[in-house]
Amino acid sequence: MPDRPRLLIVSFSPIIDDARVMKQVRLFAGAYAVTTCGYGPQPHADVEHIELTPPPVSSSPRRARARSLAVESLKALRLYRAAFWAAPHARQARAALRGRRFDVAITNDIDTLLVGTSVVPLSRLHADLHEYWPKEGAAVRGYRRLAAGYYLWLCGRVAGRAASSTTVGHQIALEYQRACGFLPAVVPNVAPYHDLSPTEPGRPLRLVHAGVGAPSRGIHKLVAATLATTTDVTLDLYLMPSNPAYIEELRTAAADSGGRVALHDPVPQSALVDTLNGYDVGAYLLEPQTVNSRFALPNKIFDFIQARLGLIVGPSPEMADVVRQTGVGVVTDGYTADDLTRVLDTVTPETVARWKAASSIAARDWSAETVQHVWTDAVAAIVARPSS
Repeated sequence: MPDRPRLLIVSFSPIIDDARVMKQVRLFAGAYAVTTCGYGPQPHADVEHIELTPPPVSSSPRRARARSLAVESLKALRLYRAAFWAAPHARQARAALRGRRFDVAITNDIDTLLVGTSVVPLSRLHADLHEYWPKEGAAVRGYRRLAAGYYLWLCGRVAGRAASSTTVGHQIALEYQRACGFLPAVVPNVAPYHDLSPTEPGRPLRLVHAGVGAPSRGIHKLVAATLATTTDVTLDLYLMPSNPAYIEELRTAAADSGGRVALHDPVPQSALVDTLNGYDVGAYLLEPQTVNSRFALPNKIFDFIQARLGLIVGPSPEMADVVRQTGVGVVTDGYTADDLTRVLDTVTPETVARWKAASSIAARDWSAETVQHVWTDAVAAIVARPSS
């Protein structure tokens, strides 16, 4: 077999648990000599893996604060490249990759961009930005003075000059064009196609939500609406315990719900769609607190479709567009528990059966197989260029 092009995929995440990065790994393993660089164990049998050590939680708050102030000082002085490399995880990755050569690199999220340029020139870099970075964390005090300039520099001066770039949704792509002067291609966080059939609507109807257990995700509103609606429904929650105090609040609410709400441990991504297939309706109310939450188009929407569920979502533009275009569910008037309750009060098993049938039709079009050519085309175009 001729030598395969050498491809680096880098992400400061546990790659094996990162659904989007794992799509890249599976897509390119085989046709390319893939090396992954990130946290956690080897994500795929056919790739070389450079395992990084996650930054430890400092035992000295004073020392951690001193490091943070040092980075903030570099940003304040607009020494953005130095600020990037001041991060321990960036330095560790650069050291682990020193002396290696690749034909192309894919960097994931913005905090890996310069790691990629340490092993390939910008002309051989594909920047998968995932979501919108220039205003990420904009509600944090001091953000605009320090982080905004830093992220705008990384986006405009580095990602915008890469050979190609992608993001998760059309509205976020337009935000990059407006703020940074370049338009990424779009690869939504769609799940691989699952050959499943919709189940008959249950009595009671079975609502479900799976994801991060954090107050910003509005899960308590799902609980409140389930308990308030006149429709006979139950709610099952599969939550990652990112906020233990919030999880305990939800656990208490579930215990007091008379069996209408159940809280479960999270399910591995590989088993999630099959697990969801046993339910009827996936629900999500994400209040628009940032650019990313306003224009969110998360994995779970496509997981629900692959699981052949009906969907109830808040009026988030990107999610609402998918639901309305496909007929897989309904969009609430707002983001409150009362908005969801009013919808649930009108839902019948017959309505849910129509939604689930629509999901079954939409599943092929809204699958990873229909969009991942954007990545393969971008990488192939880079490899086809003569090396400088």
